[in-house]
Amino acid sequence: PANTALAGMILLLVLILLPWWRTGGSGGPDALLDHAPRGVTASLASVLRPGDRMFNPELWGSWFEFRFPRTPVFDDSRIEVFSARVWNQYDQVSGALDGWQKVLDAWRIRVVVASRSQQGSLIAAIRSDPGWRLLHEDDEGLVFVRSDQAP
Repeated sequence: PANTALAGMILLLVLILLPWWRTGGSGGPDALLDHAPRGVTASLASVLRPGDRMFNPELWGSWFEFRFPRTPVFDDSRIEVFSARVWNQYDQVSGALDGWQKVLDAWRIRVVVASRSQQGSLIAAIRSDPGWRLLHEDDEGLVFVRSDQAP
């Protein structure tokens, strides 16, 4: 009886920890991620082509990999997987530091997603850069597409 009770408690704990219990959503794949930017995601769905390269906030990288598996993202939450060089470039672009455009060019980035809460400097800089066109803007973030490749 003690083993059965212990097994029952472990099973109950596993069920409680499953992600769909915590989302409060109505289901579907995007209900599994509380941080998914819905408006940004919908906008990306209308513009991304297979193989397009995207610069994105680290917080949303894994979501974008899940939602757009044929679109390479710049980074994701697996911090240990990316080299210090990649993270330095991520910081350079996110902070709109000297040479940020060259980083995007070197990586052949076509789409830039910027988080309002994490990349204010990038948003200000890319808005005034004629090489980029604003495609989407909401309370969570913005989506920019290269001007010469905008849909």
